[in-house]
Amino acid sequence: MENGKTYIKTATSFSDKDITVIDDILCCYGRMTAKQLVELTHQKDGLWYATAERNHLFESFEQKVTNNSDCQIDLGECLTGCSQDLYSGQMGFLKMSRAYGT
Repeated sequence: MENGKTYIKTATSFSDKDITVIDDILCCYGRMTAKQLVELTHQKDGLWYATAERNHLFESFEQKVTNNSDCQIDLGECLTGCSQDLYSGQMGFLKMSRAYGT
């Protein structure tokens, strides 16, 4: 704590490209409320909805048993052709890199 303010240090540094992406996201969505973001990301034709449906999560959500899950959303589902191939290849590379601790 410095000067009565708490600062959180990141575990990693960000490249200039990372900062540009973060700035673009904040520019587009930074003024939206949590409710607006949920309405945007949970639309019936979106990846969140498809993942929740595929993993039979709606009953638990509707009965308020839980409001979250550990299911991962595969962003590759919204890509086609070469883009999907490149994404899948990169995800495979990242998985292998993490397995070897590199």
